[in-house]
Amino acid sequence: MEQEFNRLLAASKYASSQLGFTETCPGRPVSLGQTIELIIMHQEQLVLKKTEKFYRNLVNLQTEIRDQAKQAQTLYSRIEYEKSLVKQLENKRGRNVKEEFQFKSAVFNVNDFAQQYENSMKSIKILQENFAEMKKEVPVDTYMSTQDRNILDWHAANLEFANSTPLNNVSLSHWDQDDVNEFPGDHYSIESGLGVIPDTLSEGLDIKFQTAVRNVDYNTSIVVVNTEDASKTPVCRREKPVGSSDSHSAVKSETGSSEGGERSFNADAVVVTVPLGVLKEDPPLITFKPELPEWKTQAIDRLGFGNLMKIVLCFDKRFWDTSTNMFGFVNSNYLSRGECFLFNSLWSAPVLVALVAGESNAIMDELDDETIVQKCLDKLSVVYKESMKNSQLKEKLVTRWRDDVFCGGAYSYVAIGATGDDYDLLAKPVSGLRSGKNNLFFAGEHTMRNYPATAHGAYLSGLNAASQVADQLLGVVDYAYAQP
Repeated sequence: MEQEFNRLLAASKYASSQLGFTETCPGRPVSLGQTIELIIMHQEQLVLKKTEKFYRNLVNLQTEIRDQAKQAQTLYSRIEYEKSLVKQLENKRGRNVKEEFQFKSAVFNVNDFAQQYENSMKSIKILQENFAEMKKEVPVDTYMSTQDRNILDWHAANLEFANSTPLNNVSLSHWDQDDVNEFPGDHYSIESGLGVIPDTLSEGLDIKFQTAVRNVDYNTSIVVVNTEDASKTPVCRREKPVGSSDSHSAVKSETGSSEGGERSFNADAVVVTVPLGVLKEDPPLITFKPELPEWKTQAIDRLGFGNLMKIVLCFDKRFWDTSTNMFGFVNSNYLSRGECFLFNSLWSAPVLVALVAGESNAIMDELDDETIVQKCLDKLSVVYKESMKNSQLKEKLVTRWRDDVFCGGAYSYVAIGATGDDYDLLAKPVSGLRSGKNNLFFAGEHTMRNYPATAHGAYLSGLNAASQVADQLLGVVDYAYAQP
């Protein structure tokens, strides 16, 4: 079914690139998910037509056999009748002219009808053989069985995991625009976790914790970043602020203000690295003065920002197959296809990480942690019913990135109406009305066209933004080397 799913993706790409499929619905562009379902429906129709044609031919063959059998029966009756005439007249002496004619005609008819009967029986035999061969090749009456469809949905869920959203939200023409840049080789996990990367990179830096940026004034050559104390601001949207049910207060842009936990920072340039989900918030979590240019905000609106839930399960010992670092679970229907569909095993540690993708994200997000964890355990018990009995769950963690006010989701995807160009637009710096130069720069996986939705893409975007700032403030470095 993996091969069949890849064929569906190839057919979807052909429909877009060669048939102009997205233009067939003016004002209503078609998503990758919708196109796949339309192709599946088309394949079902082809199967039904093929099946209908098969049974029609089978019925026609049966009808032909029946007609030949009737003809053979008629010939047999005529042969018996003519034989009776021959028998009646052949021993009669002194046959008159009429009787002689009847006798000779009967003899001729017996031979003629016998030949026709023999040919008819041969035809019946051939037709019956053809009928028997056709019955051996009865086509399936559906394009996919229920089991096949469930497995296909598993592969679809895997693609939804890669895009952090249901396939019905993904651009048909541009969802895979970065595939040509994919690094070769196996996937690896960092033993100490990805946290060691920012921890190492941040050594020696003055990082302001519990400080939320609320406004960036980049109108002049000096950029002013206004912040507020975020220590009492809940990270999760479902939580209430400590000591208050109100949202964050309005932020002043007065340089040097520190009243009520508000602080301002001056800089020659600012790099905005917040996730795309923060930039997409309405009302905005961070305001810009002047407002970001229309080409920038339109790119922010066009690109999608999805979600991915992970459930980390820590057991007292490993009970799963240790020869593989991951295994899948095939769910039973379309809506739940992404529900704990894949389990990753972390090295030799007794830890599993379950992934929730697609529509299941929104469904599972409404459940409490205990219910979500129990769903994972129920699926594991189906796969490892016996070996799981003697294990115990020690710790658990459910990620809820969409509820995180400083994230708003997991990572970006090319939504319907978006293209890879939007990543480039998000990466472009902007300048204030009176600054005279670019002083507001952007980084993050959503600004890296070649490697979006990845940790290495985010890292590379940081290097790109840093080089832009250096070129702006220090001038473009001439890398020409002196000849010896």
